[in-house]
Amino acid sequence: MGSSEVERQYEKYAWLLIAGVCGFHILASLGLRAAGLVPSGGLEGQTATVVGLYLLGLAITVESYRSGEVWAWYTLWYLPVVEIVNFAGSGSTPPLVFALVFVLGQLMSYRRFFPNNPAA
Repeated sequence: MGSSEVERQYEKYAWLLIAGVCGFHILASLGLRAAGLVPSGGLEGQTATVVGLYLLGLAITVESYRSGEVWAWYTLWYLPVVEIVNFAGSGSTPPLVFALVFVLGQLMSYRRFFPNNPAA
């Protein structure tokens, strides 16, 4: 009984990992832009793209993923893919860490979206 309660808790709150990283990306992108740390020369669109991608991820996470809709679980797999592409383009480590956090959030909630129902 004790292990199933713990399991339900981490399944229930796994969405916070995904929402937290999405929120971090949004705030970091807007903060860098507001501080003037994003050089001009075509990167304004990149900031808007980053904010848009993670705002979409945050909206899906808070509304549909949190309420257990299966399509949201599948759809949010675009976030680790974006991070891996970002890593391939930049070569820096943080995108891989973010990708691992997204994958961890998805795997922690797997049983919530796909319960183990044996055939009766």
